[in-house]
Amino acid sequence: MRNVSVKPIMISPVPAIAGSLPVIRPVARKRLSRLRLNWFVVGAFFGIGLSFFMSFLLVAVVTPAYDSVVARLQPVKINETAGNSSGVPLPLRGEGALNPSAQLSTPLTPPSPAGREGVTAPTATAALTYPRTLALKVGKGDTLLDLLLANRVQTGEAHAVINALRSKFNPRNLRIGQKISVTLERHEKLGDAAAVRELAIRLPNLSTIELQRLQDGGFNVAATEDVATSRTFRGFGKVRTSLLQAGADGHIPAAAMQELLKAYSYDIDFQREIHPGDSIEVLMERKPAKSGSGFVGYAGIRYAALTLRGKKHEIFRFKDSFGDAAWFDGKGRSIKKSLLRTPVDAVHITSGFGLRTHPIMGYTKMHRGVDFGAPTGTPIMAAGDGVVTFKGWKSGYGNFVTLKHNEKYETAYGHISRFSAIKVGSRVKQGQVIAYVGMTGMATGPHLHYEVHEAGNQVNPVAKQFNMAAGLSGKSLAAFKTAKQSALNELATLARGTATVASAR
Repeated sequence: MRNVSVKPIMISPVPAIAGSLPVIRPVARKRLSRLRLNWFVVGAFFGIGLSFFMSFLLVAVVTPAYDSVVARLQPVKINETAGNSSGVPLPLRGEGALNPSAQLSTPLTPPSPAGREGVTAPTATAALTYPRTLALKVGKGDTLLDLLLANRVQTGEAHAVINALRSKFNPRNLRIGQKISVTLERHEKLGDAAAVRELAIRLPNLSTIELQRLQDGGFNVAATEDVATSRTFRGFGKVRTSLLQAGADGHIPAAAMQELLKAYSYDIDFQREIHPGDSIEVLMERKPAKSGSGFVGYAGIRYAALTLRGKKHEIFRFKDSFGDAAWFDGKGRSIKKSLLRTPVDAVHITSGFGLRTHPIMGYTKMHRGVDFGAPTGTPIMAAGDGVVTFKGWKSGYGNFVTLKHNEKYETAYGHISRFSAIKVGSRVKQGQVIAYVGMTGMATGPHLHYEVHEAGNQVNPVAKQFNMAAGLSGKSLAAFKTAKQSALNELATLARGTATVASAR
């Protein structure tokens, strides 16, 4: 047999060079070094990330939870009363409001600092006596559950109180500074634990939520409004900077001023016709609080007068033949025109009707509408009853709405930020909010572009006097004249000072 020499098989990623021995590729060591370095970097980043996560967990979760538990175990700060020589907390709504015979316990006092001159630390907590009434004040982070638990109310009892209150008031809506009066009694089964006999929460709207324990162990919850009988009130203010300022000086509620602005918007150009020295006067019914401090609203305006450059514009509120309250002038004619002159609560015209230099294009162009400057989101009202004929985007006008009121009149509204719940073909009522002010399209700032089309021609919305609506007649007119004279007599009496007069002259 022939001797056949067998060559060893060398496995190498690098092909051997002819006539040379196989060479171990040094690049393999570099790859191993890179791999080790990469794992080291990954491990380092993982360690740093884990460290940050644990620190965040400690600061954001563990520590606040611990502080909350510690705070819950601390006695709740009781609202101490200044000038009360007995040093005990007073009931929220006056003496005996919740429990006339309730005996107030001695308030708990925190330990005094060691070494303070003239002060010794108490050695034992004074025994609690029941029933006891506390005047609590909601602090930052406080909940009703926390306040009850901190005053020894048993957990199940506290949850039962909260669940009962939810029928009239959500305890989660408590705000910092709100006052809570609670009368506690000894729990029947748990010794020193407390049970709630009565509880009252004073709300910002001057109403009170009251809770009382029933004989069967349940609770009765009621909401009482702190309102007394309405009183006739005369408000008077002079214009120094604006009509709203005059109303505020005359103690006329903001809601009443908005109502008057809408009523006068048919005839008064608030941009051009209001001047310093003008005045506003109203006769209205206000609802005072039972406590005698402040008012909780108004029942309605019976009379209003705007005096502009010495000319008085009087309007009277009266029910028409359909039983609806409406505004009439001194002769019994409705002040409600076919269209509003200002369909937005604004008194600032940024651009009038006529030729102007376009603020963006830079050339002179006919401006066939009126621009009312107002903040973005200001409600836009329908100028009259009508049907929506267009809703959408229209070139430089941006979001655009058109309303057809009858065969003669149409109105248009441009640069809208957003629409209300209207659609093409839907009917709208005068004063109904149809959209909101914005600056869409070609606009340099938020405003409403308002147009009036009369028989197909664009007319000036603030200069054009539209047709009057029907007035009163017959028995309705006679009743109106009687009501008018009564209002004027009462106004004169208040103005002479024989009754409460609130004025800012």
